[in-house]
Amino acid sequence: MATVNNESGNVVLEFVGTAVALFIPIAYIAVATLQVATGFIEVQNAAKVGARVFVSSPNDQIARSQSLNAINSVIKRDQTISMTIMCSANPCLVVDSFVTVEVSKQIFLELPTFLGSHKISVSGSQTEVVQESR
Repeated sequence: MATVNNESGNVVLEFVGTAVALFIPIAYIAVATLQVATGFIEVQNAAKVGARVFVSSPNDQIARSQSLNAINSVIKRDQTISMTIMCSANPCLVVDSFVTVEVSKQIFLELPTFLGSHKISVSGSQTEVVQESR
């Protein structure tokens, strides 16, 4: 008596098992990469807006508060941002001086808990020149 070994259905089952085992980690990596990229673009845009608002303000005190308000309007719903302003002159708003605004943000990654730490810091900066007398 001859036995017939028909294994045509096993290939599909093996492929599905392997694909699921590979696609789940790839999906987590893709989501984490997207979160980091989005956060980086956010802080870059916020730094650009903050620097431009700062150099167009009438004085240093108003410039700091307006710059912070502009950054908060770009990066919504987030309490983990920090802003640093560096000036090449004192006071900051002197013609032809440089003002650099750096914005940092903590990003909490959506990863499984067994992978450890889930946060990463991204930062962006923008330097603008004070064009005209205030």
